[in-house]
Amino acid sequence: MKRLLTLLAVFALATATFAQNNTIAVPAPKTMNIGEGNEWIPLFIQGIITTNFQNYSGMKVVDRQNSDMVKAEQRLSENAEFSDADAIEMGKMTHAHLIVTGSITGKSTSYALMFSITDAETGETKASATVPNCLFSALENGDAANQISYDLMTGYGINLSADAKKKLTQKASVMTAENTAQASVAKGIVAENSGSNIEALTYYIQAKKNDKKLSEATSRMANMTTVVSTGNFGKNAKNMIKLRNDWDKLLRETTALIASNPPVFELVYFSDITSGDIDYDKGTMSLYTRAPYIQLSNLEECSENKKLVKEMKATLKKISDSANWGKKINDFPWSYADDVGGNNWLQTINNINYEEIEVRDDEDVYDYEIERYLNKRKDFVYKFDFSLLNSSKKEIGKSEVVYFVIPPLRLYFFDDYKRGYVYEDFQTHYAYFESYKGKRNLYIAYQQGEGKEKGHNHKGDNGLKLNFNSVSVDDADTDKMFISVKNTNNKDISIVPIEKVEERERAKRLAEEQRIKEARRLAEEEAKAKTFVYTGDKKATTITIPDGYEIISENCFKDCKKLKTVVIPASITVIGKYAFAGCGSLKTINYRGTLEYFLSNVEPEDMLTYRQIWPVYSEEYTGRTIKNKKIKWTYNYTGE
Repeated sequence: MKRLLTLLAVFALATATFAQNNTIAVPAPKTMNIGEGNEWIPLFIQGIITTNFQNYSGMKVVDRQNSDMVKAEQRLSENAEFSDADAIEMGKMTHAHLIVTGSITGKSTSYALMFSITDAETGETKASATVPNCLFSALENGDAANQISYDLMTGYGINLSADAKKKLTQKASVMTAENTAQASVAKGIVAENSGSNIEALTYYIQAKKNDKKLSEATSRMANMTTVVSTGNFGKNAKNMIKLRNDWDKLLRETTALIASNPPVFELVYFSDITSGDIDYDKGTMSLYTRAPYIQLSNLEECSENKKLVKEMKATLKKISDSANWGKKINDFPWSYADDVGGNNWLQTINNINYEEIEVRDDEDVYDYEIERYLNKRKDFVYKFDFSLLNSSKKEIGKSEVVYFVIPPLRLYFFDDYKRGYVYEDFQTHYAYFESYKGKRNLYIAYQQGEGKEKGHNHKGDNGLKLNFNSVSVDDADTDKMFISVKNTNNKDISIVPIEKVEERERAKRLAEEQRIKEARRLAEEEAKAKTFVYTGDKKATTITIPDGYEIISENCFKDCKKLKTVVIPASITVIGKYAFAGCGSLKTINYRGTLEYFLSNVEPEDMLTYRQIWPVYSEEYTGRTIKNKKIKWTYNYTGE
C-alpha cells in the first residue's frame, strides 16, 4: 500500500511537471527561395501546426496573436535561421518551455522542410521532422504541415488517438475548408502587415466563412473591422477608384459570409398544464399552457452578422464620396444576394413583396388578409399540432398553432426600416390571432429578446396561452398530462421543450463563467511571469532588474536602506505601490531606454513612488513641472 501511494505521488508530481513544462510556442518558419507571392506560405504552415498542437497534443499552445509572441517574432525576424540561442530567447519572452522551430527552402522543383521541437531552457532538440522533397501542391494544401505536425508529436512521445492519426496522415485530394480558412488568415496577415487593411479584412471574412470555428479568423476580423472603420481612405481619384473596387470585393465576401449562415429556427413549448373554466352542463373544462414561441437557435451567429453589416455601412458613410459609388454598393447586402450562390436565404427575403402580405387592422378585411397571407407565403409558414395526452397516452385535447417567420427578418438582421414592413402593435395582433376563428393560434415571429413592445415576449410570460378547450373532466382526471408536438407542414425546424432550452442556457452560462475564470487565471500567470519580485539581500547597494520584465512588484525594494543604484530595463511599464519605500540611500537610476519613452510608457501606482523617483513630475497643487534633484538618471544605459 505504501509503495502504491509513493508511485501515485510520483505520478502526480510528474503530471504536474508535464503540465507546467509543456507550454509550446510555434513561430512562423524561416524561408529561403520560396518564390514571389508566396509570403503567406510560412504563416499558413504556422497556423496549421499551431492548430494541430492545440487539438491533439494536450499542450498549452501560445497564441500567435499574444503580444509576447508578436514581440518575440519581431525581435528574431532578422535572423536567417533559428539557432538554439534564438529558441532560448523566445522561450524567455513567451514563457514557453518548448519551441517549434523550422525552415522552408525552395529548390529547383520542390521544397525542403526542416522542423524541430527545442527545449527553451537548454537548447536541446527533443524531436525533429523533415520533408526533403515537398511539392508545392503539398505545401499549399496543408498536407506537408500535417505531416510535420504528426512527426513532431510522435517524435516527442505524444500518444495520438486514431482519429488524430487519420486526420494528420491522410492526403487531401482537394484543400479542406479548414485549411482554406488557414490560408485566408495567412494571406490576410500578409495584407495587414503591408498596410492593405481592406484586403486583409476581406481575407479574414473569407476565413470565417470557410471555418466558423477558427477563433483567430473571428478575432482578426473584429480587429480589422475597427481598423478599417477608423482608417485614412485617401483623397485623389486614383486612390478612390481603387478604394471603391476594394470595397466592392469586400462587400461581396461579407455577403457570402452572411449567406452561408442562414437563420435557423426552433419551436420552444411549455409542459406546465393549468386548469381553466369548467362547463358544468357539458362536463368539460378548458386547460392551457403558456404559449409556445419560435426563436433563432443560432442567434449569436446572426447577431454577429448584423453587427458586421452595421459596421460596414457606418464605415462606408465615413467615406466622403461613397454615396456616388453606385446603388449596388450602397444597397449592401441585398444588392449582392444574387452574386453569392443560388437560392440563398438573402435572395428569398429580397424577393418578398411586403405590400402583398401586409396585415391591416380593419376587422372587415382582417380574415381575408390573414388567409391571403397564409396562402401567399406558404414557404414561410410553420404549422404545428399540439396534442394533450393523459397518463395512458390518450389524446384528450388538441390545438393548432401557425407561425409566420419571414416579415421581420429583414428588419431584424439589418435594421432596414425602409424595406421591411413594421407592425406597430404586435400585442393587438397576437390577441386577435390567438382567437382567430376559434380554432387556431396564429403568431408572428419577431425580434428575439426585445420585450413586449417589440412583439412576442419569448420567455412565455406575456399572458398568451395555448388553449385546449372542451376537455372531458373524466379524461382530465389523470395522474399526469403530457404535451406532444408535431410539425404538420414538414418544415426543417427543431422542436424542443423549455426545460432543454433552460438546460442549454445554464450550460452556456457555466461555460462562459469557466472561460472567464480561465482567462483570469492565465492573465494572473502572465502578469506573475512579467513581474520582478526582489528576494535578494536587503543590504545590497546595487540591483539590476533583468531585461524582459514589465512590472516592478509592490513593495519590491521596500526597506533596502543601503540601496544606492538600480538598473531598470526599457521593458518596464509599471512600478508597483511603494516599490522604493524606505530606500533612503537611493541616488542613481540607470535606465536602458530614453527619457521620452519612460515618461510616455511607465506608470507609477502611488504618489510616493511618483514624487520619490520620477525624473520629472508635476507639483501636486500648482501643476508646475519639477525636476527630481535627489535622483540622478542615466538614459540608454548599457552597463551591467
